[in-house]
Amino acid sequence: MIKNGAATQAMAGLNRNYDMHRWLSSAGVSLLMLLSGCVPGIGGYYHAVASEGHPIGNMCNGTAGPPESLEIKRDLVRVVVTPINRGVGQDFIVIQLWIANKARVEFDYSQFSAINSLNQSAIVLDKPAVYEFDKGGFLPFNDGQVLDGSLHVDPISNTSLYRIELKLHDSIPTAFNFILPDMKINDILYPHLTIQYRNHVGVWLSLINC
Repeated sequence: MIKNGAATQAMAGLNRNYDMHRWLSSAGVSLLMLLSGCVPGIGGYYHAVASEGHPIGNMCNGTAGPPESLEIKRDLVRVVVTPINRGVGQDFIVIQLWIANKARVEFDYSQFSAINSLNQSAIVLDKPAVYEFDKGGFLPFNDGQVLDGSLHVDPISNTSLYRIELKLHDSIPTAFNFILPDMKINDILYPHLTIQYRNHVGVWLSLINC
């Protein structure tokens, strides 16, 4: 029969071995994640809810980062709406559109709007700034309200990329609604969409190299 003292020492040894195994397993997982370019993140982000679309990460074309972008697919167009919170005077709501070749998209830019859900007051937005992706970067787009998918077509995706930036006068509130206005795609009308954003705390993965 093993005496009580010996049994206690044996149990302590087992616990040490278990703790060491658990630490090594955790360290191994962390090392593998780091080598694969993955870095865990935790913090606040804006969770999106709408009758159309689904949340995706705000980095690496939706594959990483906090899931605060809303992806909407409408026929020949992919739309991604993302709030960007950098502080007063530096907060934006960004809409990116991947438009298939020969598709045309029209917005009434005056109808973009946002509402503070905490007090139901209107959020003041600057006039939309519209950009097209060309020659490796975004350039101002000044050709009116029609976004043409046949301009500067990416040969791999066969789409044209546009970016609409809406700058806020004040900081983004912790809860707000954003109204994506009516959209015409090749003269087919898609009605406006209300996106509810609420501040959440969560965990996600970021990629060192997208």
